[in-house]
Amino acid sequence: MKMQAAMMALSVVFALGCAAEAPTIIGEVDSWADAPFAKGDGTDEADTSCRVVLRQIGHSKTNVYSGDLWVTFSGKFDVAESLIADGATPMLIYKAGSESKFNWANGTPSGRGPTGFKRFSFKLDAGTLMPHDVEFKRDTLQVIAVARTADGRILDHNSRGLESAGVELTPENKYRFSAPSSTCSAPMRAAEVNKDDPDKVTLVVKTGPANEDPCANGAPLLNEYTVRDYQTDAGNSVHLCAFVAKAGVTDGWGTSPETADVFDVKLQYRFARSGDFTPTSLTFHKVANKTAVYTVNLNELDPFPESGCPAEGVALEYKEEAFNMWARAEMYVTVGTKEYKPQAGGFFSALYGAFPAFECLH
Repeated sequence: MKMQAAMMALSVVFALGCAAEAPTIIGEVDSWADAPFAKGDGTDEADTSCRVVLRQIGHSKTNVYSGDLWVTFSGKFDVAESLIADGATPMLIYKAGSESKFNWANGTPSGRGPTGFKRFSFKLDAGTLMPHDVEFKRDTLQVIAVARTADGRILDHNSRGLESAGVELTPENKYRFSAPSSTCSAPMRAAEVNKDDPDKVTLVVKTGPANEDPCANGAPLLNEYTVRDYQTDAGNSVHLCAFVAKAGVTDGWGTSPETADVFDVKLQYRFARSGDFTPTSLTFHKVANKTAVYTVNLNELDPFPESGCPAEGVALEYKEEAFNMWARAEMYVTVGTKEYKPQAGGFFSALYGAFPAFECLH
C-alpha cells in the first residue's frame, strides 16, 4: 500500500512538472538592501521616466529545486538602450508575500523592444510560489524589474503606477500581469526630466521651536520677513523651506531620503546693497505629497555676532527711538539654474534686529 501511495505521489510530481531543471535563481538575501548588486550605501532610484518597465509575466509549468516544487514564472521586460549602452545589467528581484527573503535572476536578451528599448526575457523557477499556494490562492508574488548600474539600482515604477515598485501577482489577477499598450511607448527623453526646471517651487517660512518640523504649517514667503529682533525668543528658529515638484521625478518617490541630491537648491543672499550674492545649499528634509522638501535655518545667517556689533560689510538700518539696529539680507532661491524671486521683481528680504553695545552705535 505504501509503495502504491509512493507511486501515486511520484506520478503527481511528474504530472505537474518534468525532471528537475537547473534553476535561473542566482541567490537569496535577507532584505532588499542586502542584495549584492546594490551600491555600498544601498542607493535605489525609483524610475518613473520609462527606462525600466516590466511588460508581461505569467506562470506555466513547475520545477523541482532543492527538493521543493516551484511554479515557474516567465515574461519579458524592457530597459532603455541608453542604460544598456552605459553598462547597466538587467535583472529581476522577487519574493513571495509570505517570505522575508528576496531572490534575484538575470534577464536574457530577447531582441528589440519598442523604439529606444532593449527587450529581455526571464524565467523564475525557484523561490517563487509552490503549486498549492497558487491552487488554493494562499500567497502573492512581488516581481520588480531592475537595471543595475555603477551608481546603484534603478527600479521599475512604471508598470503599475508611480507609487509602487514592480508588480504584485495575486489570486485576483490570476498570478498574471500585462502592462497596458499605452505604458512607456518610449523612454522619456532627458529634456523631459530636466531637474533644473521643476514644474513647481513653493517657498515658505516657519518660526518655531527647534524641535518642531521646520517646514510643517509654514507661511508663504512674502517680500519681507523679520527673522529676529532684539526681543525675539532665542529658543525659536526660522526656517526657509522650498517645496520642489517635477513630473517624472518626484511623483515616483516614496519617503526615502536617498533622493537628497536630486535637486540643487540654494539660497542666494547678501547683506550689502550691491555686489555678489553668497550661495548656501538648502538641506534635503523629506518627501511629502510627491514633493521634495528642502530647508535652511535663517538664524544661521545672523550678521550680528555675540558682541552685538555687526559683521564687516553689513549695511545697517537704524531705529534710533529704540536704540536698535537692523540688517537686511536680500535673497532669492535657485533650483539648478532657475531663479525664484518675488513676482514684483527685486529680491526677498530677511530682517535681523539687534540691541547693540553702545560702542557699536558710533
